[in-house]
Amino acid sequence: MRFVVLASGSSGNVSAVWNGTRGLLIDAGTGSSKGIEGALRSAGLDPSGISGILVTHAHSDHFGQPARIFAKKYGVPVLTHRETYEAACRRARAFHGMDQRGHVRFLTEQADHLHDVFQIRTWAVPHGSESAGRPLAFSIRCGGRCVFYATDLGMVPPYLIGAMREADFVLLESNYDEEMELSSGRPDHLVEWVMGPTGHLSNGQASEALARVFEPGHPRYPRRVVLAHLSEDCNRPELAISAARSRVPRDVEVHVAARYEASTVWEV
Repeated sequence: MRFVVLASGSSGNVSAVWNGTRGLLIDAGTGSSKGIEGALRSAGLDPSGISGILVTHAHSDHFGQPARIFAKKYGVPVLTHRETYEAACRRARAFHGMDQRGHVRFLTEQADHLHDVFQIRTWAVPHGSESAGRPLAFSIRCGGRCVFYATDLGMVPPYLIGAMREADFVLLESNYDEEMELSSGRPDHLVEWVMGPTGHLSNGQASEALARVFEPGHPRYPRRVVLAHLSEDCNRPELAISAARSRVPRDVEVHVAARYEASTVWEV
């Protein structure tokens, strides 16, 4: 399998995973459908090979109009929880009727699903309120490899530690530096939500979760970690990297997903 991050952050999120000529988008909440198509081609993937769009939750930086337009153009479904789709419909009328046109396939949480050549395990994650729907993380398997993807979560439930440990490639949120968040001048209620159990993961929380993933005594561990969804105002890549690097083995690669630029294409 291969994996690429096309955009990451509160201004929009899009990633892709593929095996051979078949692939999945993960979230589509930035730019335009045409922009995503161009970015996929630049990464070496024909957009017509995308067989579905996994959507983590309903916030517009993850489930935006590009998801709807791409699904319609290529005749592929958005793969998400029913409550997430319903939340998107409450936010924007343009999403109405996607389910009737076959452009949505509903996933249940904590369950295994087969789509095209991919085995997808869904995991419940704590984030947001009703506006988010029912947020999910994903373990995606194909060809004997596994990608774990989790962003926008206020805490790391214990079952996600095991899910990450079983993956070859982990993308995990590392949203903010605690000191920068506290001194940001943002409204108190926003800071409290971001730092709360249904907000976002700090660098410290992400690094602590990774330390648990890489505890000695287990038969396998991820080979590569990508830190994602960094705050533009309350984080810096070097801070996120430093926090994570101190808690994982030296032979494990650690990267940061850029906000506006596509990553390298990684082999899983």
